Amino acid sequence: SAAAIPLIAAFYLLFVLFAVFAVILMIKIKIHVYSGVPLYFAFCLPLAVILIASIPVFIHSMHYYGYGMTKDGYIYSYSSDGVSITEYRGDFSSDFTVPGVIDGKAVVEIGDSVFTQNDKIVSLTISEGIRTGGYRAFYKMNNLEFLSLPSTLETVKSQAFAGATKLKQLVLPSGLKTLGNGAFADLSSVTSVTVPDTVTDIGKNVFSGCNSVTDFTAPYVGQYPDRGNYTHFGYFFGAPTYDLQQSYIPASLKNVTITKATSLGANCFSGCSNLKKIDILSAETISSAAFVGCTGVESFVFPQNVGYVGMDVFMYWTENQTIVIPSGVSDAAWDENWARDCHAEIVRG
Repeated sequence: SAAAIPLIAAFYLLFVLFAVFAVILMIKIKIHVYSGVPLYFAFCLPLAVILIASIPVFIHSMHYYGYGMTKDGYIYSYSSDGVSITEYRGDFSSDFTVPGVIDGKAVVEIGDSVFTQNDKIVSLTISEGIRTGGYRAFYKMNNLEFLSLPSTLETVKSQAFAGATKLKQLVLPSGLKTLGNGAFADLSSVTSVTVPDTVTDIGKNVFSGCNSVTDFTAPYVGQYPDRGNYTHFGYFFGAPTYDLQQSYIPASLKNVTITKATSLGANCFSGCSNLKKIDILSAETISSAAFVGCTGVESFVFPQNVGYVGMDVFMYWTENQTIVIPSGVSDAAWDENWARDCHAEIVRG
């Protein structure tokens, strides 16, 4: 959007140069070769066609750049049910609020890179009604310490809030649906993360570089709740495969809670030896080798709705650990080798 005005200006400059050249050429032809009405049409008609064709280009470009500037310095464009902020040229304060209404119009989106690399804002409030935070909309706000997100927020695009190294607390609204790649990467001062149960699409590296996190809660493990995409826990922190996840998961992370998973994929937490507590509140299926090598976990309790458990799920667990099968949970349909090479105490009931 920032390039729209320069591109339009360049277009019309070239058009003027072309027109001047055409007029000079027409005069030369008139003097030395031919003079008559068809000559003027031969030059004027193409120029008129080019000029007319530029009008929709101009309108389309301005749609993405903005329809004007408000008195507060906001430039915006229209969407189907409100406006999108495309640029801000106003003054910043340490305590800054992105408004939910400008020029009497509801703001539904903050566009790409609008507030990127802003060093003046310490406390940021995004007003109610805003549903989308654009690509790098608040990227690398190095002095941001406090962030208030609206309950209406549904989509956070790639790297929207990445790099806010001084942000101490991250509270994600319960209506959130989509987290783009690296949306909250490098929030190195945040200690607790809770991904709402409403989220259905989690991009790659969403929380990579969040190296102070001690407690992490998510509805499921992977990119989507209903498809087998990246079903290893380290995916949230940038691990490309399950066998590399221990080196990507923050060393500070000790407690993990999964709230509403349908299934846990194979090798889901494999090798996560630094974790002290893994609470699975819901999972109908726990696939093979899901918790291999999680030797730091003191006790694991199966969820009440589990129906199937694959082979080698607790391989290499030690005698200092405990596995609890609650009363009412049947292991009749489980793989017969679900506890193979597991030395942990198994408690039933």
